[in-house]
This record gives sequence, structure tokens and C-alpha cells, in this order.
Amino acid sequence: MPRKGAEVVDVRYDRIKIDDDRHKSVLFQFDEKEVWLPRSLIEVNIDDKTVAMPAWKAEQEGIEGYVV
Repeated sequence: MPRKGAEVVDVRYDRIKIDDDRHKSVLFQFDEKEVWLPRSLIEVNIDDKTVAMPAWKAEQEGIEGYVV
């Protein structure tokens, strides 16, 4: 997860496309957009289909519109 003090947001995803322990990142799908997110920066909640990440990362990846 992000450094202490960093703003964390929950982002709703449509599906996880690739989640394999061999990869250091997870491939998420947000509508038609696919985004690789590093495991070191995220926490996934499968039950409500959200991924917690630093706000700056959501903005950098262009998925801030999916913040819940």
C-alpha cells in the first residue's frame, strides 16, 4: 500500500483480467479501459469489486472517474 499520509481512494472496476502471483502487477478493466496496477500500491476487495490505491495513481492512470 501507499506511503503513510498519502490519500487513498477506492476505485470500482468491472473485472480483473490477469491476476497471477507470477506477475508484479494486476490487469484491471474499467469499462473499455485496461490498466495494469502494481501489487505494491493496491489492495483488492473482490466482494465489492473495488481496488484501493493512492489517489495520485488513479489520476495518473486516468481512472479517477471510477472512484466510489
